Amino acid sequence: MPARVLVPLVFTYALFIAMLWLWAVRTRRPERLGTPARLTGSQVRFWPHLVRHVLGTAAVGYVGFLAIVLAFYFFLGGESGLFVRQAFAGGAFLAFVVATPVLVLLGSLELRKS
Repeated sequence: MPARVLVPLVFTYALFIAMLWLWAVRTRRPERLGTPARLTGSQVRFWPHLVRHVLGTAAVGYVGFLAIVLAFYFFLGGESGLFVRQAFAGGAFLAFVVATPVLVLLGSLELRKS
């Protein structure tokens, strides 16, 4: 029984560490966008960048979530195919219907504060 739990746990931990390492390597300091009184050129370009960034983050998070679900499904077994289908649908709903609009809204609030 411990081996059935340990393999997916180690895989998930390694995936998490790899994601943190990639984030640390690729992270840049955010640039301030100027005064909110008028939209400057950089603020107009802010929206496509924000949407692209949020959608990319949601897509990578969704793929990571699916990798974890599939690892548990194949290594632990005992679940039907319905488990994977529900994870695909539920994860997509959370990533793209719930999280993405909330993060775009929070990003737009950050634009107003700057």
